[in-house]
Amino acid sequence: MSNLRPTIMTNSNKGWVPIDWTQVSDNAIKYDTDDEEEAWHKEQAWLEAKRVVREKAEAERAEQEAEEKRAYEEERHKAKEEREAKWKCKAKAGKGDEAGARSNEASGEVKKVVMDPG
Repeated sequence: MSNLRPTIMTNSNKGWVPIDWTQVSDNAIKYDTDDEEEAWHKEQAWLEAKRVVREKAEAERAEQEAEEKRAYEEERHKAKEEREAKWKCKAKAGKGDEAGARSNEASGEVKKVVMDPG
C-alpha cells in the first residue's frame, strides 16, 4: 500500500465520510478512465470523419481537374483539325486557280492587264 494517498471526504448516505486511502489496497482502487477513453474514441472518430471528407473533396477536385484538362485537350485537338482543314481547303483553292490560269493560257486566251501609272 502506498503512503502517498491523501485522506478525503466523500458524500454517502451517512453524510460526509472520510476515506483514508492508505487503508485501501491497491487492487481495490479502480480508476474511472471510461470518460477519457470515450472522449479519445469520439475524437478519433471525428478525426477519421474529417479525413474522409477531406479525401472525398480532394478526389472530387482531382476528377474535376481531369475533366477540365480532357475538355481543354479535346478543344485544342478540334481547333488544330479545323486549322489543318482550312489550310488544305486554301491549298486546293490555290491549285484550282493555278490550274484555271494554265487552262486559259493553253486555250490561247490572253488576259489584258492594264497598269495605272498614276
